[in-house]
Amino acid sequence: MVNRGILFAALSLSGVFAYGQVKNTAYDNAVANNYYDVAQKRLTDQGVQALFTEFAGRQNLTATEIDSYASREQKEAAMKDFRPYFCAQFAPSEVRIDGVATQRFQVVDPKFLQCLTGFPETPWTVTQAEWNQAIEMEWREWIRKMGQSNCRTVDECLASSRSNFLRSEHDLLGLHYSDCADLPYYLRMYFSWKKGLPFSYVNSVSANPFTRHQELDYQREIEKIQNNLEMSEAQKSQALAKLQQGRNDARYSRNGNYPASRRLEPYDGGASQQFFWAADQMRNRVMTGMFRILQVTPKQIQPDFYSPIIRTSSIVPGTVLYKPTGHAAIVFDVDQEGNVRYMDAHPDNSLTRGTFNRQYISGRPSQAGGFKNWRPVRFENLTATDKGLRWVRGQSKSVFTRDEEISDFSLEQYFGHLQKSPVAWTGREFCVVENGACKKTAGRDEKNQVIIEADGRPIMDNVIPTLTNRVRVASGVGSDATSTVSADWYAMGSYRPFDEFVKAQLKSVRRLGAVATFKSKLADICGQMQARKAGVEAAIADGVDQKEMPTNLPRNVFGAEGEWEVYSTPGRDINIRLMIVDLVGLTQELFEKWKKGDSLYQFDQGNFKEQLINEYHKMAASCPVKYVNSQGREVTLSFAGALERVVQMSFNPYLCIERRWGAQALSELRSCQDQGQEAEWSRGEALFRETLTRDAQAVHGYDVNQLLELASQRPKFDRTQFNILQKLQDLR
Repeated sequence: MVNRGILFAALSLSGVFAYGQVKNTAYDNAVANNYYDVAQKRLTDQGVQALFTEFAGRQNLTATEIDSYASREQKEAAMKDFRPYFCAQFAPSEVRIDGVATQRFQVVDPKFLQCLTGFPETPWTVTQAEWNQAIEMEWREWIRKMGQSNCRTVDECLASSRSNFLRSEHDLLGLHYSDCADLPYYLRMYFSWKKGLPFSYVNSVSANPFTRHQELDYQREIEKIQNNLEMSEAQKSQALAKLQQGRNDARYSRNGNYPASRRLEPYDGGASQQFFWAADQMRNRVMTGMFRILQVTPKQIQPDFYSPIIRTSSIVPGTVLYKPTGHAAIVFDVDQEGNVRYMDAHPDNSLTRGTFNRQYISGRPSQAGGFKNWRPVRFENLTATDKGLRWVRGQSKSVFTRDEEISDFSLEQYFGHLQKSPVAWTGREFCVVENGACKKTAGRDEKNQVIIEADGRPIMDNVIPTLTNRVRVASGVGSDATSTVSADWYAMGSYRPFDEFVKAQLKSVRRLGAVATFKSKLADICGQMQARKAGVEAAIADGVDQKEMPTNLPRNVFGAEGEWEVYSTPGRDINIRLMIVDLVGLTQELFEKWKKGDSLYQFDQGNFKEQLINEYHKMAASCPVKYVNSQGREVTLSFAGALERVVQMSFNPYLCIERRWGAQALSELRSCQDQGQEAEWSRGEALFRETLTRDAQAVHGYDVNQLLELASQRPKFDRTQFNILQKLQDLR
């Protein structure tokens, strides 16, 4: 989430009209300063810090100079002469909307959303107070059509009638923007506006507190760091900062969150509101922490989503997917093989597509990863006026359906079916099973939160689905005392890993095509590699590779702000590596199922191993990766060659494009116009490239020398795990 103001403009080739004072020319300093001053009033401390970070990089400030600007006021004063800089660069460009050339602003960096201050007239008139079945089905079809279209940005998707059958002239007057956390909310709010419905959403959350055992563990960890004689003071400071961040950041809270407040749109004491104004307010509030909610008590504010049962009637276009590492997406299709297709947005306003995988459920149940459906709500006692239905304070109310009242509510995606487990979920609470019966009920913690304990330990914190099909449940008192129990998902006559269970539950065919399953996963890797290409090219097009590398990495390379957030690709690159590793694991599983004759899959006659190898070669021939090097010449990487480089491809937007694509040979690097210590930065960043874990709570911020020292101490990394062809040939 980036806190910001919002830009709206309507521009066409026949003339230019824009809200605020924008002209189809470069901004002069006075105008840009005016935009900055107005937008700055709406910025939070986080937004100011993001701008100051870029300012510090532009001015080459030392760490000491940066630290001297301690307060928000000092930062704002320092940036006074910097204010017109980024707005002066912002100008409309030509895009084609429904085949017609149109001048529109293209937001590739959220900071540009602060450059304009006006909003087009988009009145929000309420004509109905509840989602009925017909509206729900139209919502699903609207999402499905958008996802299946070829639109590549949120703005393009909503401005084009080819991907948005609700489009009107209002959509050409404004610019639509969303990042990953905002996308499900933005689309649901937009649809509500178009259909004359109110929209209510959680606009702040708080982290569920630590249990007493976790608090003790936390204090022990602090003491352990403070008393570690082998750590330097700088290392201790970083370790303590990571602990504190992990505790306070609602995006990555250990025990999940609960809603702290809720907002209704349109609502302003009964007065009418505008959609784009309401959307701007939403963007400044929503973050991925809003999805990190499993359940609440009856007296708490109800969350926006509930956990659905994994069935074809529940996992539908409009269902949301949440990854506990900090990413959200929205489902747009489920095919006959049970593949769940989703679309997700990024800080540069781009929209990509993918297929559900194991990463969306990896985390503690209390962190609520996986599938989510919008919670049913109705708005009562609205007053009819000549301008539509109006909310009346003290009379109108919104009623959210609780989990136990929702017919398809289920926690099976978190705890499996638990037939073989000593811990069972009864639908309302956990119990410890002794001799086949519930003997001891596990209640809520002392603050009546959702942290449920048994045997003195928090089950919700320690039941951890893994990439296969096992969970861990803490037993005893010690923080390391654990025992492994089964929480498998049961389908087609056997217990299965969760992702396979999902396909078994959602498929419409009798059996899944084994070769088709492999081919689909391979195609997803190809698609993600091509999507990475677009992200890298955005940094090159905006000249980020020509800028001098900042003296330090961001505080966290996976959760940075400003230029780094927009143009770097560490999370995307890890995702590609995980997809490859998952495919290799899936291939081995399919091979074993072929030998045993698993009833879930359909195997064609012939040698299954040879069929997989043939499919690999077909994909390799159809998915080359091409880039234009620093001297303007096209370089082509084969699909196999790109896979070989997945741990060499740099995520750092300040490095040349050759290094971004993992060039190692001098012949390829010769065209790279290295700035300063690029080679050293690239070598040190192997620390992050040779990993399959995205730690958004870690404290980085290393300079190049610190990075090189840490990289030299890293354990040997197995790069052969990304060689799909070799793994296929090794099948026995």
